[in-house]
Parts: sequence; structure tokens; C-alpha cells
Amino acid sequence: MIGTIGSRLVVSMLSLGLDGFMKVSIDPRVFTGAELDLWTMVNGHVLNYGALPVPETVVAEFGELPDAPEVTEYYLEKVRSRYVHQSVKKAILEADKHLHAMDAEKAKSVLFDVLLELNLAQNKGKLVNFTEEARDLVIREYKAKITQGDNYGIQTPWGSLNALMGGLVGGDLLVIAGRPSSGKSYMSMAICEHVWNVQKKVPLFISMEMKPLLILQRAAALHTHTPITLLRTGALSSKGYEAFRYKMEHIENKHPWWVVDRALAPTVRDISLLVRQLHPDVVVVDGAYLLTHTETRVSNWEKVKGVVEDLKEHIAEGLNLPVIANYQLSREAVKKKAKEVAGLEDLAYSDAIAQIASIVLGLVDQETIETLVRKRVQIMKGRSGETGEFWINWIFDILGPKGYMDFSECSGESNMAYL
Repeated sequence: MIGTIGSRLVVSMLSLGLDGFMKVSIDPRVFTGAELDLWTMVNGHVLNYGALPVPETVVAEFGELPDAPEVTEYYLEKVRSRYVHQSVKKAILEADKHLHAMDAEKAKSVLFDVLLELNLAQNKGKLVNFTEEARDLVIREYKAKITQGDNYGIQTPWGSLNALMGGLVGGDLLVIAGRPSSGKSYMSMAICEHVWNVQKKVPLFISMEMKPLLILQRAAALHTHTPITLLRTGALSSKGYEAFRYKMEHIENKHPWWVVDRALAPTVRDISLLVRQLHPDVVVVDGAYLLTHTETRVSNWEKVKGVVEDLKEHIAEGLNLPVIANYQLSREAVKKKAKEVAGLEDLAYSDAIAQIASIVLGLVDQETIETLVRKRVQIMKGRSGETGEFWINWIFDILGPKGYMDFSECSGESNMAYL
């Protein structure tokens, strides 16, 4: 096959795997000739079988494929630019004919139509035509869920939550809210460890509050089920230390788990650049309320509103990537009486957090003897209005039923309501 920019784009998308392929939002009109045939074959394979075709299958039909050494975004930008150039050039030539025929209204209509078409192509995924696109989009998503099963999207260590949300996907913003030191960071890290260790996917953990070493200590304790206090203070027994060292030296996962200091990503724009460089499967922002907004001369409320809007628009939707962000609850949330339930209105700083988030989890209980060994997680908002709660083990330095550093779900303790 001739190494056109469009064919190189398809080859590059094949190298992303099914998850990566599904994340690329593309209008088939950007392809021409044999490129379109190649795209149709690959996309049809995903629709029919829920998997990408192996290279041998593609080569058998189209011949030797071109090399695609650049990142997918490079080829995507090139084919879109080519499409714009060709469409505008064609429209100008057609409009010119109408102008020579003294039909200015027809010329204006031609130019208006091409601008509308280009806008639709540029905003692919945001504005769709049910008649033309529902079949492909819905079936592709359904096949992916059937094929990937428990590995679909980004899952958590908690089965009740996974059953509720069906996996986090591109465009999702999951907010974990709680008072300071309530466990937001540990919950986020437990998700990262599950994504990295069980799903074999790549998390990017950005902390606005902790230095990388503290995060690495927590991650190592989580992965090896080592008491975090003994690890942090150098108080492990000789046997405990040898067991920890052995587990760390025999990590089987070859894919990364990126940990980033706030100095490297103080704004959403910096996060966007990191994502393009590191290609994670999920982005976690611990202490998202501390992200800096580009507009500095605004109130704290407006800053937080602008940041959460940018996380949703430029990372979750713009890069088609699930985002998990930690925010704080107000003091009033934990002062409510036993029969009162904390609500979205108790999120601190801005109402926009609750409005923009896809899912909101709350750590709302006051500290008691019971919360030293397990925690109640309140589902304050689901994608379709679901509410409920589930309980997770909260084991650090004491030996729990599943060992140390155990944040698994307590069996038989979920209570979900589907509205």
C-alpha cells in the first residue's frame, strides 16, 4: 500500500491496541481512496469482533503496510489539515463558478456549507448524527465491553462501584471528596495500584500536596502489603524487610506507573503536555483544588470552577481519557446528624465540581473506632443519578483479614439505589 498520510494514521492507530484505538475520535471523511478502504476494514473488524485485526490479516488484504514512526496525534493533525485544505479549495473553485455566473447567493451557500461540514468534522464526537453514526458508535462500545469484560475501561478495587459505573472511560471525571486526612489520597492510590497491577494499564498520579518519595512509599506498601508506618520509619523486622525487598525486586509489571510532583504540572495545560508525552490510561490529580488557573486575578471560587471545567474539557474530553480528581468537603458535611446525608452542596469551593463531575464519591463519616478499620464511601452522584454507599477495609499497620494495607471492599456491605 502506498504510504499516504492517511494509511500511516491507520497503522499508527493499530499500534495503540483496542483501548487506544477506541479513544481516537475521527471522521472517516478525512480518508481518501485506499486509505478509506483500510480504515473501513479495520473499523469493521472492531465492530464485528470487538478486537483489532492482527497485522497479518491486514497485510493479506492490502499488501505491505507503511511505517508510522510518529505519534498518532501527528498523523491525525496532518490528515485533518489535508481534509480542510482540500474541502476549502474545492468550495472556493465552486463558489468562483457561481460568482462568474453572477449568483452571489449560491456562492455564499457553497462557502457556508463547507464551513459547517468542517466544523462538524472538527468536533467529531461532540456533535453526532444518530442516523449515520449510532450503529458504529454504539456497537463498537458494546463489543469492547463484551470482549474486555472486567478489564473494560478503568476499574477500581471495589466491585459494587464497578458494577454501578461499568468502568471509567474517556470523558469521565470521577471526584473523590472528603475532609483533610480523610483518606482521599489512599483511595486514589488504591485505584492506581489496581489499574497498574490487575488491569496492566498505565496510571499517572499527580500530587499537588505530597512529594514523590511519600507517594512511592505508599504505593510500595500497597503493592507489597507492608505496614506503611514501619516502612516509613525504618522499623520493619529483618524478615519483614527481606520480604518487602524481594517483592519490590521481582515486580513483574513492565509498564510504568507515573508519579509527578506538582512543580512539573501546576496547571491543566501542563497536565495535558504530560499526558501527550507519557500516554497514560488514567490521570489522577490528588489535591486538584490546588491546581493553578491561567487567570490569576479571580476569586478562589472562580479559580476552582475554571480548573474543573478545564480538567473535563481539555483532559477528560479533549484527550478522551478518564480523570480522577480529589476535592474537599466543607466542615458542615461531617457535622450533620446521623440521619442527615451529606450532599453535593457540601463540596467545598465551587458548585461547578458537582455539576461537571460524572461521578462523585464522598468520605463523609466522622472519625470513630469503627472507621479505624473500615470506611463508608458514599456515592453522592452517579452518571444517571445513582446513589448509595459501600464499605471498604481501612487496614494500615494492623493485620487484617487480607493482610496489611488492605482497602478492598467489605463483602455484603453495599447499598445501591438506581434512580
